[in-house]
Formats: sequence, structure tokens, C-alpha cells
Amino acid sequence: MLFKQNAGDSFWSSGSRLIDGKIWIWMSTTQIVEYTNWLLSRPDNINEQCIQLVLQKDKGLFWNDLGCNDRLFYICEKPRDTDSLDIGSVISAGYGDSIIPCKGKFINGK
Repeated sequence: MLFKQNAGDSFWSSGSRLIDGKIWIWMSTTQIVEYTNWLLSRPDNINEQCIQLVLQKDKGLFWNDLGCNDRLFYICEKPRDTDSLDIGSVISAGYGDSIIPCKGKFINGK
């Protein structure tokens, strides 16, 4: 569905290690990241504190550690209340800026 919206193949997740620089957590819930699906040789720990989702056609969705100031598309998690799906706008932003539009309207929005 994201390909149909021309959203590209790289997105921010809510995973980062911005709190202490060591432990990966989900910023949306503050829980420690237990499941991982890193790209080969990642994370490489080169001052990259945020988790990028990389969709590789015919291979799947993988993770990469990336600098948090890079501009990527982001996904807001929303409860499904109807049988139809509406993706809405496709926007790119830095990691911190991607959190703001999701607040208050979506799951874990605070």
C-alpha cells in the first residue's frame, strides 16, 4: 500500500537510543526493543541513534541505525475503526519532527 502512495522505501520507526545512547527503546511506549530485524552489519554504532525501516522489494522489511536528523517518511499508528483504509498525506521529516503530527490523534499519541 505504501508503494501505491509513492511513499518510497525508507521510514522512521519509533525506535531509538536517544535516552542513554546504549539501549534501544520504542519512544512511543518507552519499552525496550526486544524484536530486531537489522540489516547485515547493523547497527554499526557510528553515532546513529534512531531506527530506520528499510523496505527491500522481494526481501522484506529491515532495520538500519541512522542519524536522527535525516529526513524520512514516517508512519503514524492509528486504530482501525472502519473497514476502509485511508493512508492520508505522505510527509517526510527528521525523527523528532515526525513525532509532532502523530500526537493526540493516534495510538500512543501523548
